Amino acid sequence: MKLHALLTLACALTLNPLCALAATPQQAADYIADYIERTPELGPGLGMVVVNQDKVLLNKVWGKRRAGTNLPVTPQTPLYIASQTKAYMGLVAAHLHHQKVLDLYAPLSQFWPASSFPEGVDAKQWRLIDLLSHQVPVSADFVTEMEAYMTQVAVDDYPWLIKRYGKKRDEGFEYDNLGYNIYGAILQQVTGRSWQDWLAKVLFKPFIMPHSSARTSDFAADEVAWNHIWQGSEAGWKPVPPKTDAMMHSAGGIVTSTSDIAKWLQLNLSAGQGNISAADLALSHQQAVALDPQARNVYRIPCQGYSLGWNICTFKGYSVLIHGGGYTGSRSLMAIVPELKIGLATFSNSDNMTGRYTIQTIKQYLLYLLDAPEYKAAERENLSTYQDKVAKLLNRRQQRLNDAEQAEHWQQWRYAPSKKELANYAGHYRGDNAYLDLTLTVNKDHLSGHSFDYRFTLKPATQSRFALYDVPLAQPQLVEFKLNEEGKPVSLEWAGRVYQRQ
Repeated sequence: MKLHALLTLACALTLNPLCALAATPQQAADYIADYIERTPELGPGLGMVVVNQDKVLLNKVWGKRRAGTNLPVTPQTPLYIASQTKAYMGLVAAHLHHQKVLDLYAPLSQFWPASSFPEGVDAKQWRLIDLLSHQVPVSADFVTEMEAYMTQVAVDDYPWLIKRYGKKRDEGFEYDNLGYNIYGAILQQVTGRSWQDWLAKVLFKPFIMPHSSARTSDFAADEVAWNHIWQGSEAGWKPVPPKTDAMMHSAGGIVTSTSDIAKWLQLNLSAGQGNISAADLALSHQQAVALDPQARNVYRIPCQGYSLGWNICTFKGYSVLIHGGGYTGSRSLMAIVPELKIGLATFSNSDNMTGRYTIQTIKQYLLYLLDAPEYKAAERENLSTYQDKVAKLLNRRQQRLNDAEQAEHWQQWRYAPSKKELANYAGHYRGDNAYLDLTLTVNKDHLSGHSFDYRFTLKPATQSRFALYDVPLAQPQLVEFKLNEEGKPVSLEWAGRVYQRQ
């Protein structure tokens, strides 16, 4: 008889009050470690952490930090956690609010002129706390894409960039990076200290998290885990290099290890530790905006609110604070269950159905802990279907790519220029501001390009139309050149933005 069944029988016979949970937290941690080990073909690397207030119940890692090498993931390996950064920034913001460094209830008009915001957005009406709870009705895709994929935006440039590229959206909660990016800019404007430095000062240094940073350059090149994209059994894993410092931003800019996130989770389960007070934690966990619990979300459980970097959800009658992180080639998730005094985190350095897997693993742990009737069926379903779901995801990605490449505007890819003809397109292109800047060079039968830290290739389709590819299986983006009478490019247009050849 399995340990789980023995425990359940013992609870029934002894009426032990602790048996409100059918398994102890430690036993459930052992079960989930076994569950992960039985999941086929997870690779390249994975980590799982389970803690209570006083003890690390599970801190286990599997696999490689970079495919094709012998470098293992260890409990000290920094892994990118993307949007989980928001919860860290939320706690820093709550702490700085109580320290009277930066008032979360101050209006945006106190920091930037009203003219910085799109028409219809009243800067006096919206507060800093609204930025961190995704309520300020402004979107600016150019700014968030620049921060996440290309380069750091200078603090002084934010107001005019928001004015130029920002748009008023409908009021209400809408998840986006922009609010956190703006908060980070205002924080540096007010204090003279960057959000990266505040994270280190408030959290990483006091709580001794030596493998956590908002700058990948703080670690040697082979210390940080790489991300990965699955290309199928023949091509295998495509490693994606760690983000540069310039691509780390206040809505998604932390690498941390399993050992360090264990300390972070325990801090969030505490009544305050060190420089972080109970009031700091309460404010960061407190609901700032209500959500529709019937609305679909990535966690596939009812979520009724959002705090400062945490979704406030419900699972089996328990309140769960949860937030995930996703980026090219990586997926991660963390959760705390205050009533059960449990914190959990899962890491994967691939994006191969691992977003779904990370939430399933969190829920599976709780099913074990609560002895939910469906725990066995859920385990069997998840383990038996994982490989099939991976295959279906790869097929969908390949089909979407194939369909995109059949679009009429590529005109059947008839243009096959010589290397000499391709050289006509090479050079430096600039738009009407410093953030519109890219360089093209000839590389065999295509062009290689970069815009700050963003790397891509351009494949010719017609004399004026090229397809931009950045990562495997991503759909091509249209880049259109304007040619002069001699057939040489004088400018290009990409994503609605014009770049003049220099």
